[in-house]
Amino acid sequence: MTPELVSNIIEQYEPHEMYHCYRINSTWNKEVNLALRHRQKKLNTKYKDLKKESEKVNEVLEKCFKEKRFDNSKEVLNKWTDLIDKKCYIFFEQVRVEICLKNLDLASANEIKEIDFHIQLMHDGFVPEDVELEESNILDYWGDENPDRSSDEDSDA
Repeated sequence: MTPELVSNIIEQYEPHEMYHCYRINSTWNKEVNLALRHRQKKLNTKYKDLKKESEKVNEVLEKCFKEKRFDNSKEVLNKWTDLIDKKCYIFFEQVRVEICLKNLDLASANEIKEIDFHIQLMHDGFVPEDVELEESNILDYWGDENPDRSSDEDSDA
């Protein structure tokens, strides 16, 4: 089968369906990798566009409330809410693709750190601009603490 035909077939699949294709042979392996990377880039671009658009609508909404112009604030609020929902959906789709990249061992060490961070954000109901990767220690939460030690052991010490 030619790579062009394989890539057309793979484009029709959801990320979780690509696991089986990846294991067929090296041609499918390569095309799955390219398709996931392409999908990831496309989702990142769409997310950034939605983020910019929602920031603009948020500025308009804030201006409406500052100037106490409530006549069209409902429409602006609905538009802003719709953009936030779309942005969350795109982020969740992006995480699904990232999980496939990680599970197929197609991600580098730095990408895995970011993927784990995104998985945790998604699990907790956040999006990347809520908590920056550099600022967070979500993955190293316990640090020096031992979650297995009970408070009774601490009082004995």
